[in-house]
Amino acid sequence: MRVDNLRSRVIERLTEVASLDDEEEVSRVLTFSRALLLALASHPGDVEVDVEALTVKTGTAALILDLHPEYVRDLIRKRELPARKKNGEFNIVLSDIVDYQGRSLRPRKPGHGHQALAKTALIGGWEMWRRPPEQPQST
Repeated sequence: MRVDNLRSRVIERLTEVASLDDEEEVSRVLTFSRALLLALASHPGDVEVDVEALTVKTGTAALILDLHPEYVRDLIRKRELPARKKNGEFNIVLSDIVDYQGRSLRPRKPGHGHQALAKTALIGGWEMWRRPPEQPQST
């Protein structure tokens, strides 16, 4: 799919979800939309990309995950985040980043654990929506 079409789909989905009274769905859509838009930021609009095979470098993965790039490299070295090295730089598949976010979840309510997360397709056939990791409570 063309990058400009993907960006338009994200905007359409954000518009749809903005009117919902479902905070968890809004959160899932915002989280994935942010990840996808960051992954597409370095691509011109007229380029075709395979969303399921879309990769990002360590710095972009760090932005998506809101982590320091060295911490992301450490996750890769520990094999907690799959990546391939090409030309001295790690490349991480976007879906693996979203999966990592999902694995770091803790259940907040009965039936809302990692296994029970609802999935909503943004792009035909790609169901990678996840609830974002819980933030520590500030005291």
